[in-house]
Amino acid sequence: GASESIFDAVNRQLAKHGYIARGGQMIDASFVQVPKQSLSKEEKAIVKEVATPIDWKPAKRRQKDTDARWTKKHSKSFFGYKLSASADKRYKLIRKIKVCTASEHDTLHLEDVLDPCNTSRDVYADKGYLNGKREARLTGEGWRMHIQRKGSKEKPLSEAQ
Repeated sequence: GASESIFDAVNRQLAKHGYIARGGQMIDASFVQVPKQSLSKEEKAIVKEVATPIDWKPAKRRQKDTDARWTKKHSKSFFGYKLSASADKRYKLIRKIKVCTASEHDTLHLEDVLDPCNTSRDVYADKGYLNGKREARLTGEGWRMHIQRKGSKEKPLSEAQ
């Protein structure tokens, strides 16, 4: 889409000036909050089904964000979108992004933001991206996964972890 072509153009300019993606990549996601919508129960039901009410005038359509969604994280509610991003470890410049609804889980877009142009195959991510099958598949494809590990009461982390 448009964001990919913009980032491709920016990355070409960065490479032209010597800022080649190096040292691996750091991946994370964050919320992009948008103003909460004031909708009637009927309008909410229609929007929830990914549609726009027919009787909305063009001006109202422009002012309502029907793609944004609610989600909760650590008992706090968010309304909007989630931005997944990959930054190169050397220059800390964002190289790839993916925007989705706030209700989608971070891990769904790990592969979307992996940058194959990075000179290193190292990938750094927080424990939310931990998934054994995906990690095995990506390791098989040559990626070196450095994902933070989770501890629990029954199985605490070792000193090495």
